[in-house]
Amino acid sequence: GTLTLRNSTISGNSASTGGTGAAGGVFVQDGSALIEASTLTNNTVTGTAANRSSGLLVLAGSASLQSTIVAGNVGNTT
Repeated sequence: GTLTLRNSTISGNSASTGGTGAAGGVFVQDGSALIEASTLTNNTVTGTAANRSSGLLVLAGSASLQSTIVAGNVGNTT
């Protein structure tokens, strides 16, 4: 499928993973994302999965970011 975000803020989210993958902000798998004029910030992820991201995670898909800020996201391995 396709995700479209415009003029949006994704902030203050968290994810914990031990499986395939996780994202505190946006997770795209087997699809596509168009993110325009948006902000992904202050998201977190914890866990030990090889595929994890606090801001944006794309697995077997694609993402296009236009006029978008991705900053201040935090991840760790515990």
